[in-house]
Amino acid sequence: MTLSRSFPLLVVAALSVSWLLVPGAGAATRLDQAIDTLVAQGYPQRLERALCAFGDSPMGFRTGGSPAGNACARRIAREMRAAGLKRVRLEPIAIDAWEFHGASVSVGGRVMPASAFTCVPGTIRAGLSGQLVYAGRGTAAEFERLGDVSGKIVLIDFTDDHSEGTEDCWSSYPTHEASIRGAKAVVLTVAADNEGFFTDHARLGSNDGEFDPSWATQVFVCGDDGDWIKARLSAGPMKATVKLDARLTTAAEGGLGYNVIGVFPGRVANGEKVLSVAHYDAFFRGALDNTTAVVAQLVMARAMKMSGYAPRRTVVFLSVTGEEGAQADTWYDWCYGSWYAATKTHRSWPGHVAGVVNVEGAGAPGGVLTFGVSPELVPLLEDLVAANPDVAGPGGESEVYPVLDCGSDHWPFSAAGIPAVSLWAFTDDWYPANYHTPNDSPDKVDWRCFAACVKMLQKSAVALDRRLLPYSLSARAEHLLEALDAGELVAAGASPAAVQRVMDAAADFATAAGDYDTRAAGIPQSSRAKVSHLLLKVEKALHAGFTALDWNDETVYPHEQVFWDVDLLQQAQAALLAGDPDEEAAFKALAAIGFTWYGLRFSLPVYRHQLAWHDPTYWAVNWGGEGHLPLPIDVLAECRAVATGDGAAALPGIEAELERQRAQLDDRLLTMAETLRPLPLQIEAMH
Repeated sequence: MTLSRSFPLLVVAALSVSWLLVPGAGAATRLDQAIDTLVAQGYPQRLERALCAFGDSPMGFRTGGSPAGNACARRIAREMRAAGLKRVRLEPIAIDAWEFHGASVSVGGRVMPASAFTCVPGTIRAGLSGQLVYAGRGTAAEFERLGDVSGKIVLIDFTDDHSEGTEDCWSSYPTHEASIRGAKAVVLTVAADNEGFFTDHARLGSNDGEFDPSWATQVFVCGDDGDWIKARLSAGPMKATVKLDARLTTAAEGGLGYNVIGVFPGRVANGEKVLSVAHYDAFFRGALDNTTAVVAQLVMARAMKMSGYAPRRTVVFLSVTGEEGAQADTWYDWCYGSWYAATKTHRSWPGHVAGVVNVEGAGAPGGVLTFGVSPELVPLLEDLVAANPDVAGPGGESEVYPVLDCGSDHWPFSAAGIPAVSLWAFTDDWYPANYHTPNDSPDKVDWRCFAACVKMLQKSAVALDRRLLPYSLSARAEHLLEALDAGELVAAGASPAAVQRVMDAAADFATAAGDYDTRAAGIPQSSRAKVSHLLLKVEKALHAGFTALDWNDETVYPHEQVFWDVDLLQQAQAALLAGDPDEEAAFKALAAIGFTWYGLRFSLPVYRHQLAWHDPTYWAVNWGGEGHLPLPIDVLAECRAVATGDGAAALPGIEAELERQRAQLDDRLLTMAETLRPLPLQIEAMH
């Protein structure tokens, strides 16, 4: 899984940190030259082909815990040792291991190749046969139109293009809908008007499934084959046979995958580290998602050795599995290996790791380097980009966003308390047609772009190895203050005392942050190690306390989603209490709250299942649990009442939910204030 969203740029106060960007022009040049030499010698090209060759099927596939995935892990460990890394080892993780060997759909005299999404168990050897019916998007209304689908095979259009009426309709929703109605199997294909994933309709696709193994079997056929089936169905009924050769071994049954770790020891034995992370599991061959990133790690390690670079902090290279989906019966099934490392294997890292540097899509054809970073690292990355235009992108094409997207492996580490830099180089035209398809093959890699990615990866890592860590606390303070508006919070019904407390704490933090940034350049060399140690503690509190998720899996501050829900509830309440009640406006507001949209389009069991998956107390909430998830909000009954013209019946439920959410908003504001309260004194101690 990789980035697919656009983020607004944050304009931060200018802060010159160029004095701590690189270890020196000579060392930086030697590192770049070593990278160029390795690319010219063909080392990354050979390694790319070798790693992409691992697959459980002729199409590829090396998913978490599968035979091919574990074999790939062993090869990466050998490469780490050959690169001169120390303490190289495979770190076992309990995982729902899924291995895909092949699939097909037979219909109308044709046998069509198929793929599958993660954690879908295989069928019997003979497959599953039944009458084939087409259910469009797979909503409850479309199934009602079809009538009884018990024992039938259902063709459903997959779409993720966020267009009106289809936004974020992941395959788990219609598949669950088909399952509760007794369907024998689901065949996914691409909607003709889909502008999200799999826009090359001649190619198969795959992704993480967010799949409950108790549901009906699910496979995927390409858009062209799906169109052929639809055309034939319009002429009359047909039968189909679905075969899926796949095996699911849950963690409870002994499913086991591996993260691979190797270290480049630092000169100072103080426990501080810089972390490089990338995932090696893949759909199909997975050249750009994400083999090139693992290869980039190994090129960087070799370049450091070749150039004679001697890091102050230990540089840890971590290749993780399970990023593409590694647990059944959960929404948060991706980033599993990194979450396991951050919260189980290496839970002591937060407060000791200067930063995690993650990379995806290293080497996309014509790729423009783009950075998603922790707010306090925005000035650093902006200066790095400006100082290296030939690498980062001529003409100022590269962009730096103060947002950490949860679609990649840096996120669980950041939510645990570690600042992050995430680099990707996908392009708008490459991504929709090639992502998670057979098109993502080694012959498509742009090795010039790859070299640029490795250089910026190592420049970011080297910058995080300075004696005085390059954090702009002012940039973080400004980012936080932009998310806090006292007037809006009070208008939403938050208690003035809670609002005042968090605003005062944020202001005190901003003052201390500004004072620190002003004097940072003058901190003597003899004190910088001590100050950096204290900075790591501050960063741990900020990231663990403030890295939250909204209902759309966007990274926000902990109060923001609750505030937005309160605002929508107030809009609905006001619309219904007006002298001339506006039930249309009330309906629109309620439909935008939480997962109400899905409740209006799918059956009640499907809707409630998704609510349970997003509950912070759910047993497999995984890394989502790091994201300060809001309590599930259910206003579906009120929304339906308004839709039928009975706004009066909806008002008591809306008002009760509004009171509940306002209490949650107060709790979150007070918790944020408590996170901030000790930080000014800690910052002032940094002399």
